[in-house]
Amino acid sequence: FDHLRLRASHTFLAGRQRIQVALGAESVDTRGGIVLEPAQLGGAFEMAAFADGELSGDNAAFTRLATWWQPKEKALLPAYFGAALEYGGAWVGNPSDMVGTDLWPTASLFAGVSTPIGPVMLTGGVSEHGRSAVHFQLGHSF
Repeated sequence: FDHLRLRASHTFLAGRQRIQVALGAESVDTRGGIVLEPAQLGGAFEMAAFADGELSGDNAAFTRLATWWQPKEKALLPAYFGAALEYGGAWVGNPSDMVGTDLWPTASLFAGVSTPIGPVMLTGGVSEHGRSAVHFQLGHSF
């Protein structure tokens, strides 16, 4: 392989409350020389205190615990509100070099509405050393 990306998540349902546990890892084989696409993290649901792809390297890993609540199940445009805690980062070197690298804890709040064209969502995330970002999503990513 020259690029391996793994993502896994599970969502627990309890009425209108959702709790999600997720983790991900990515590794790029750099022995061939030029890396066209590094392992990346950052964005609304992968280290929300960073811009899309802001954390990059040969390897990346994260874990997330999120919860969200839907006030009304049968609304014309269902809304939801939530929060997430994440921990992860990206680094250069072997996948086993993760210990001792800069791993970042992040916290985020989000709100969204389900529409006919897909979700409309606003997410804000913060981390250590004054890191923060705001993300706006309209529709689905393809």
